[in-house]
Amino acid sequence: MRDDCELSPWFRATLEREPTDLTYRRPPKVPLSAQRRIVDEAIDQARRAGGLRLPDRFTVKFIEGEGGQACEHDDGSYSITLGVDVMPVRLRETTLHELMHIHDFVTGTRARITRVESELRALRFASKWLYAYGRP
Repeated sequence: MRDDCELSPWFRATLEREPTDLTYRRPPKVPLSAQRRIVDEAIDQARRAGGLRLPDRFTVKFIEGEGGQACEHDDGSYSITLGVDVMPVRLRETTLHELMHIHDFVTGTRARITRVESELRALRFASKWLYAYGRP
């Protein structure tokens, strides 16, 4: 994704609305071992090659469906929720995207930028690292 990329008016309007919590709307799901491996590899890639500051421990939840969500909780913990009903490359991309959000929470960046800017950062990070090392 180019740095000068513009969001469509529809996408920008969607991002500017209040976020919804995926964990309350979809049932939990046990991932396949291959899906868990994809997520674990993406976490390792984000930490080592991508340079993200991630907490030593955070929760990864799996749900039915697609998409992802990163959360900073009131108790100072973090979690990402991932939909597992997707192709492997989409799961890796979503994981990288949500990890960028966790990095931004940890570093305090998220408090200083808009939701649209946050999403653009996550989209760029996922795009860069997804294609830097090839698809799963």
